[in-house]
Amino acid sequence: MMNEYEVDTVQEREQYKIQIKLPGVDAGDIALEATDAGFCISIGDNSQCFILSHSVDVDNSRAAFDGETLYLEMPIKFPIHGKRLNISSGCLDMGEGKHSCV
Repeated sequence: MMNEYEVDTVQEREQYKIQIKLPGVDAGDIALEATDAGFCISIGDNSQCFILSHSVDVDNSRAAFDGETLYLEMPIKFPIHGKRLNISSGCLDMGEGKHSCV
């Protein structure tokens, strides 16, 4: 099996629709774990994790496998909250004697 999965991710207004091509894989060999930040898929010793741009509602997420493609629908959590950061002028101490100047 290859090391990376062929993944197509579409972000719609209220959800992510994700398709992962898995030709030649049996449904019972697929392990799928999701968090509000993304998901991990494992087949045998091969695993890969994906981080999404927005938090998702894992409890209302769905997955289906048609024998070749794994389909995921993951609703985006609303409202999307962020924290506004103040930007100062000058330099930041990056540790180890390094500075990053603005």
